[in-house]
Amino acid sequence: MKRSEEQEQISKLQHDWKQLDELGDRSPASVLQIKELIALQKEKQKRAFYKEVSIFFVTAILLLSVFMMSIVQAPVVFLTVQVGAIVFAPIILYVLVKRKKDEGKVLQ
Repeated sequence: MKRSEEQEQISKLQHDWKQLDELGDRSPASVLQIKELIALQKEKQKRAFYKEVSIFFVTAILLLSVFMMSIVQAPVVFLTVQVGAIVFAPIILYVLVKRKKDEGKVLQ
């Protein structure tokens, strides 16, 4: 019985060694392939950057046009929103800062 267990363990070890040898046999990527991958990644980053910048500009233009229209069309509404922002912004900031400080504390 002991002999068969030893044989089984030896065969498992040999199988594992073969797997390790197969892992080592893989050749690393060539310098040319690595450069191509880097170039592709840079191109993807460039496209993502331009997409993000264009979304930013469209959003900024939209917000500025809404801002200008609200000043021209309904100055009372604009002033009400501004006063509300002046009143509620510090309250919201206080709540957010307090919540951030509470997250860092350990429960007692």
